[in-house]
Amino acid sequence: MALKQGGYILTNMVDWSQCPVVESDPERVHGAWVFKSTRLPIAIVFECLARGATIGEIIEWYGGITKAQIEQVVSFKADSLQGPRDAARINTHEDYEVRYWSEKFGVTVEQLKAAVAKVGVMSKHVEAELKKG
Repeated sequence: MALKQGGYILTNMVDWSQCPVVESDPERVHGAWVFKSTRLPIAIVFECLARGATIGEIIEWYGGITKAQIEQVVSFKADSLQGPRDAARINTHEDYEVRYWSEKFGVTVEQLKAAVAKVGVMSKHVEAELKKG
C-alpha cells in the first residue's frame, strides 16, 4: 500500500536496500531512494505511473534511466506486496517470500535461511526457532 504525502507516493514500505538498481545516500536527495548513479527518486516514477504516464514518457522527461531499470523497480515493488503462497510453509527459492518472512519475523535473510535449514520449511517451527535465538 502506498501513502501519499506532498504529492509523492512514499515507497518506504519496501526494503529497497535489496533492489539492485536503487541506492540511498544521505548526501544526495536527502537520502531518498534513487536510481543508481542518478538523483532521480523512485517515488517520482511511481507518481508518474499512478497519473497515467508511460515508461517511455518518464524516460523522455527525466532521462538517465532505462526501461529495464523502471521495470525492475516496479517488479520489485509488486513482489514485495505479495504474501506467501502457503502461509504454513516458507519457500526460500522465491525472493519475495524470503523478504516477506524476514520482515514478518524481524530477522535478516541469512538468519531466516539458517533457521529453515535447521528446522525445515514449516513457518511455525521456523518462528519458534528464531524466538529461541
